[in-house]
Amino acid sequence: MIAFADDTFITVVADTREELIKKLEIYGERVLSFFSSNRMVANPGKTGLLVLRPMGSNVQKSKVEIRLGDATVHESDVEKLLGVQIQSNLKWNEQTKKVKAELQYALSVRQRLQPTLGKKDLKTIANGIFMSRLRYALPVYGSAILRLKETDSLPADAKELHREFLCYVYRKTVNALCKNGRFQ
Repeated sequence: MIAFADDTFITVVADTREELIKKLEIYGERVLSFFSSNRMVANPGKTGLLVLRPMGSNVQKSKVEIRLGDATVHESDVEKLLGVQIQSNLKWNEQTKKVKAELQYALSVRQRLQPTLGKKDLKTIANGIFMSRLRYALPVYGSAILRLKETDSLPADAKELHREFLCYVYRKTVNALCKNGRFQ
């Protein structure tokens, strides 16, 4: 039996591009060796490389690539980790775009269910399918999703749920900071 090692990642810190490449190749070979000795397989097509560089520095900005086994791994601007789109510039545009698309889909499901369900059941299901997409990994990229504006391209139903969600987050935050109506 062979298993695939999903969502395995390593973090490497280096002062120079050359040091980074050397460390990545060494640690990458160690990971591949571990996989092999434990009867796991790394999929070269799903192996990604994301480099976070200091902003405003004179660090060489050409893309990094490394050799692992028989494969070459190229640096990308965005990588997906546990369903979250992480960008090398640490912005959340791609993740926010992904969540918006998922919310649009959740609303289309709600619209298809509307003729067959009562209002109470429909609201329960709609809140579940909508809110689960908003809440997933929110501590990671939450500031970006919380900056959605009324003018953003979401339908009225989605904007209402988004407002309800912001109120929920606000209430939870205030309740965590307050005891007996007083800030701690």
